[in-house]
Amino acid sequence: MFFGFVPLGTTTFGFPIQGTNSSRTPTAPDAAPTYRIYAAGATVALVTGTGPAGDTDSQTGWRMVTGLSITLGNGYAAGQTYFVRAAYAISAVAEVDIGCFVVT
Repeated sequence: MFFGFVPLGTTTFGFPIQGTNSSRTPTAPDAAPTYRIYAAGATVALVTGTGPAGDTDSQTGWRMVTGLSITLGNGYAAGQTYFVRAAYAISAVAEVDIGCFVVT
């Protein structure tokens, strides 16, 4: 999923994580999902974190990560693409979602 173009200096960036089971049916994760953000070509995450434990707006499995600061001080650079890897489990089965955004 493409999360969009994000201006460098943004302090309120967020992205969704939609928990789904192996049939792609929206399903609440067993626990709060974790995420890692990588610069294109990087092998070490720039940022790691944990998403919210509860559903957003009563939508099954919908978790919204918010409040990330996309700044030079946090290691981001204009013109770079960043990849988000969100991981969670549903009924003890590992699931992963991938997304990306471009800093402008």
